[in-house]
Amino acid sequence: MHNDLINIIKRAAMEAVEESAPMRVIIGKVIKSIPLTVSINQKLAVDEDFLVIPERIKKDGFKEKECLILLRQQGGQQFIVLDKIGGATDDTQIK
Repeated sequence: MHNDLINIIKRAAMEAVEESAPMRVIIGKVIKSIPLTVSINQKLAVDEDFLVIPERIKKDGFKEKECLILLRQQGGQQFIVLDKIGGATDDTQIK
């Protein structure tokens, strides 16, 4: 019982620290190019409404399975597309 309480407190503290980070770099994968849909993780996929895409990247378009470097803004509601990762088409190539 005592250990459970300690573990809950530790987990809450870790989550609070993670959430307080103003930005975080993550890798996303294009799962659909039209309309653009990017997989952030196994449970979350976002469309263009949640992406801030620079014109230099937008003009080249996107291909399915293409990996993107994203900057998650505080709160995780929007993602800034920083760049594409050339040639990477699956998670095993991104470590």
